[in-house]
Amino acid sequence: MSAKATYLLTDRDTEETVGFPASLTDGRHPAVRLTEGFSRRVRTVGRCTSSPSVLGLAFPSGGGLRLRVAVDQHTPTTWEDATGPEVPRGGDEPRLVLVCVQRRLRRALLLTGRGGKRKNAEIHLDLEPDEVPPGGLALVEFWGIHEWRGAVAVPPGLMPRAATGLSVLEAELGRGPAPEPMPRRIDGRTSESLGWVSTGGVPTRKLGSAGPVALDSDLFVVNPGPALRLDLAPLPRKASARTRWGRYSQHAERAAELALQALLRTPMEAPGFTAVDLATGADFAVGDTCDPDGRVEVRLAPRTAPVLVRIVRSQQHPGLRLMSCSAEDAEQGVADPVLVRTGQAGIEG
Repeated sequence: MSAKATYLLTDRDTEETVGFPASLTDGRHPAVRLTEGFSRRVRTVGRCTSSPSVLGLAFPSGGGLRLRVAVDQHTPTTWEDATGPEVPRGGDEPRLVLVCVQRRLRRALLLTGRGGKRKNAEIHLDLEPDEVPPGGLALVEFWGIHEWRGAVAVPPGLMPRAATGLSVLEAELGRGPAPEPMPRRIDGRTSESLGWVSTGGVPTRKLGSAGPVALDSDLFVVNPGPALRLDLAPLPRKASARTRWGRYSQHAERAAELALQALLRTPMEAPGFTAVDLATGADFAVGDTCDPDGRVEVRLAPRTAPVLVRIVRSQQHPGLRLMSCSAEDAEQGVADPVLVRTGQAGIEG
């Protein structure tokens, strides 16, 4: 058997030496060793054409792996072309994609790309030396939740064949140690970009910027890691009453403003939360507290597998946005800073 695992090469692959760390932005890069249900592309690594889909990457003996994936304007077309008539057609349902590396479930992504807008997500993880075979290959699998071989009951309202059409924009292989620690508290958009949580993806124009992130559905994913506290707040209501009443007297205009302010002060019904471990299908405990203004703290214990959280709320609830995310210690509160590999700014707690 060859030390370079040549038995896994395809006709388009070569045994060209790959230097590490390596950055991939093109499917013709020699580090792309193996594909199944995956189409290589120019200027991106490629696109999944089936669910599940497999990507084999040359990899050193241990190190960091980062993938940036997205749904975009071409995702629906690819999905339509690749799925048969037996698959139910729907609208723009959220896509729940499970990511396995070396045959182990590592991350889950919840992506919504309504209207063809690109939504980005990132996968950050480290592989230990004993996880990489002598040939130096990292096997990455993308599974839709409907096709997943586990014992998880599929929640309603999710896209079937969810991995089909997913674009892999870039990859970093064999990254070294993190240069700086993560702040103890990070904003919602940064926690989504780092893969701590997945609420629907980050629009391209907001990549690298800090701020809250709106939850696109009643589902979100919390990926493996330490105990976390998520700070959620209601979406702001649009104060359109002034425009609507502008053609009437100042008295009527003022009355409308006062009525809107009273509505905003009305206590909101607290949402509830349920969660399930995506590896085992078992229920996962979630703690939550809500103040009169509708702000919610959600706490989750340390996780070894992705957890899918469902929000249970009344129809009158305005929806939620993730304001910040904090790593916690079960006994001492906030944990020591966590090492990450990113230049994105967070916020200190």
